[in-house]
Amino acid sequence: MKFSINFSNSFRSFGNLSFLMQVFCLLIFLVICSHSTFASSIEVSLQWDENSDPGISGYRIFHRIEGQNHDYDAPSWEGSETTCTIGGLEEGVRYFFVARTFNAEDVESIDSNEVSYYQPVPEPKPEPEIPEETNDNDNDGITDDEDPDDDNDGMPDTWEIEYGLNPFSNDASGDVDGDGISNLSEFLAGSSPIIPDRKPYRPVPVSPVDGSAGVSLNPELRTDSFSDPNNGDSHYQTEWQISTDNEFLSLVFRTVSTSCLEKLVVPELILDGDKTYYWRVRFFDNSNTGSDWSLPSQLTTDNSYPVDTNFNGVPDDLEVDAAVDLDNNGIPDRNQNDIKSMNTLLGTAQVGVNVTSGNGVVDSVQSIDWDLIADSENRPDDMPMDLIGFKLKVDKGAQVEVAIYFSDQLPGNAGWFKYDVQNGWQDFSEHAVFTNTDDGRTIVFLELVDGGFGDADGVENGVIVDPSGPEFDRSGLSLDDTVDPTEGVDTSSNDTIVETAQGDSESSGGCFIAAGAESRRMMAGSNMLLLLVISFSGFLFIRRK
Repeated sequence: MKFSINFSNSFRSFGNLSFLMQVFCLLIFLVICSHSTFASSIEVSLQWDENSDPGISGYRIFHRIEGQNHDYDAPSWEGSETTCTIGGLEEGVRYFFVARTFNAEDVESIDSNEVSYYQPVPEPKPEPEIPEETNDNDNDGITDDEDPDDDNDGMPDTWEIEYGLNPFSNDASGDVDGDGISNLSEFLAGSSPIIPDRKPYRPVPVSPVDGSAGVSLNPELRTDSFSDPNNGDSHYQTEWQISTDNEFLSLVFRTVSTSCLEKLVVPELILDGDKTYYWRVRFFDNSNTGSDWSLPSQLTTDNSYPVDTNFNGVPDDLEVDAAVDLDNNGIPDRNQNDIKSMNTLLGTAQVGVNVTSGNGVVDSVQSIDWDLIADSENRPDDMPMDLIGFKLKVDKGAQVEVAIYFSDQLPGNAGWFKYDVQNGWQDFSEHAVFTNTDDGRTIVFLELVDGGFGDADGVENGVIVDPSGPEFDRSGLSLDDTVDPTEGVDTSSNDTIVETAQGDSESSGGCFIAAGAESRRMMAGSNMLLLLVISFSGFLFIRRK
């Protein structure tokens, strides 16, 4: 609010000295109130136009309350600036202010015109009505004197009272501080419902560098460190997205992770070779407030792994021979389009994948080294055939049934485990139907939903990615001593069901499914090289003899 204070061209004389004031304005531009127990203390800031008369040394401000006179021997403020702040004022009292100039001989001008300011005392907020102890405000069968949440809104009464909420009215969906986070969400996050929560700073993609080419099909994506303008906020989770377009309308992968916060290795079967993708991330703090999305970062994959020269979706070194017919229909699997069969990298078994219900086809299969997954929570004891990874092309959002054919019969104590970066290891045994065939093999049936149950890419995009496989103890197996946890499993078969190769694998950390097939291939190549060296050394020894 503005107040004009006009000085006349008259002057006030002191002996032989006089001082002439020119007209200037005095205005109140800011009022800051702080509350106390009995009365509120107010600070009033005043500002006025500078007086250009020569010889002026400064200004004095005087104030009085209604019904009293100004005390010109006790100015409220004195100085050469054209603004001041008068404190120690109270609500409910009307104050009047005048200004005077003075010169080096301490001659003052007459008063400016007087301005006033008044701030009423705010009416106190009514205290919430406290029901009688026998009342039951939320009708939950617990009287209010014993109920920790009298309005049943998920927020304890003590917490609501602490922050000025009404413990007898369901205000869970309210947003007192207007920061877009509901009162209930603030309580669950441990944040204040009356202090606005500012979102974390936008993350910056670091690696691969924007525009990188020749990137592997399992790149490690990295961002800069989490940063938040709110002191005390911590990094709660990160959302990662990969798309074939820079507007992220065609997602191929999405995950929200509480463990892969600033780096993530893209799982097997998500990316195709020799193709351009875009990725972005956003951070969430401990009150679940999300940052802005990072700027898109582009990468182009190479086409060197896995080698599939006939483009049938089966890596060349996992191809089965012409005698393999896992679906037992009289046609070799390699001559069929509806089933894709492969040799497992671990062991000597063959596995085939087929869509048996719903519209869909198997696009590709892969063997994934489970030993290289560092996540130990809910980790299976042993996966003698590694993870069986496959990619399906289905109708968008479709639910399909998949049959996984094994060349051998799985033991009666076999379970089924899945892994993805969002949910980690999952015991999928209750959702896997084990059936043994008359010729001594096992078929496992799985129900999967695009973008939902069982789909590791996390997107409803017409593609289902599933890395999963059987779990059982390969050593000392005695089926007669086990209890069959699945339907239709014949426990009268021999003790040793699946032949497996023993070997140690190097383990590495990180939030990802490692490139297991490539690792095992490298190990096999190293073993072959070692065998050749040993053989050649033996040959030289014989020649010397």
